[in-house]
Formats: sequence, C-alpha cells, structure tokens
Amino acid sequence: MPRADLLTSLRARLIALVVVLVLIGGIAAVVLRSGDDADGDALSGDCAAVHEGHDLMGWNPTMADEMLDSGCGWPYPPFEVDEAGGQADPALDEPFEPRPYADLWDVMSAADLGVCTVASLPEEPGDGFVFGFRYEGSEPGCATGTGTIDLVAREHVTRAHRDAAANALTEGSVFVLGRWSLQVLTDDQTEADRLTAQLTELGALAVAAS
Repeated sequence: MPRADLLTSLRARLIALVVVLVLIGGIAAVVLRSGDDADGDALSGDCAAVHEGHDLMGWNPTMADEMLDSGCGWPYPPFEVDEAGGQADPALDEPFEPRPYADLWDVMSAADLGVCTVASLPEEPGDGFVFGFRYEGSEPGCATGTGTIDLVAREHVTRAHRDAAANALTEGSVFVLGRWSLQVLTDDQTEADRLTAQLTELGALAVAAS
C-alpha cells in the first residue's frame, strides 16, 4: 500500500476511535448526571445538608421539623412508602399539609400538661404510615416519671391513608390534622378534655366514633 494511502487509512481509523471514545464518554456522563438528579430531586440544597446530619436511629420531632423547615420533598429518605391505597373520607375535610411537631409540644403545654417523654413509634413504615411519635404527659409535670396521658401522632403519606388510619383507630379520642392522625389516650377525663380543647383550637378535626 502506498505510504499516502497508509497514512490516510491510519488517520481515518484514529478519527473513528476518537469519535467512539467521545460517544462513550457522553453516554457515561448522561448516566452519571441522571443518577445525581435522581438523588437531588429528593434531597437537594439545605435539605440534603440537614438530612446528612441526622442520626436516623435517634429520629425525633426536632429532626422532622428541621426537614420541614428545609422544604424537603415528602416523603423523604429513608421513609419512602407506597402512596397507593387508603380511602379518603369526605367527612374529614382537613387540609393534608405539613405541620411542625413543635405545635404538639405547645398544645401539651397549653393544656397544663408536662411532657415526660417523646418516643418514636415502633411501627415500621408501610401501608401509608411514614413515622410518628408518642408524647407522654402528666399534670402538673413528671416528677414521678410516669405519665397519665398520651398524645400519639402518626404521619401518613397521603390524605387517603391518613383518613383510613384515623377511621381505624378505636381507642381514645381521635383527630386528623395536616398529615397526622392523632390519638389522645388517658383514663383522666379532665386531662383529656383540656388536651382535646387545645387540639381543636389548633385546627384538629375530631373523628366521629364508628
């Protein structure tokens, strides 16, 4: 093969190789960007920074409120659950919207109840339930270390799941507020009346007993 033809052939092969490498690099970049975007949609900006600092084993209402204040998408990792299912109740015409858990602490205080403990609920996320907390309180405080009233807040992924969960609760006084189903559990009717009055003032909607 003449030298000129050999150089032309080598040049063509080199160009083809460069084109292939560029295409491979472009495809890899798209794949990597797609993966980054998938994470970024759920956790981006302040939300990602706040979430990274959380000890999920010790998940508490303050951490949940920090995620809310950061404008994080709902539900956020690692609490994603399937949104399918549930049954919206037209009678529970309470907006499905995020509410800060700090409001529940304030409600307990306004009802003259000291908060003894706040504990994560043991239920695993699923069937529309995302996470929740039990506020144990008593009057005038918790000097004995034993509460006399519980306010249980469960947060749900959709209104349909919230309404269905609230209608399924049979103990105590039941309410819906924002994304929560709420339960007041106590044998002390006076304490129950004070706490339910404060919840109603906050905007909680009582669920009629079935």
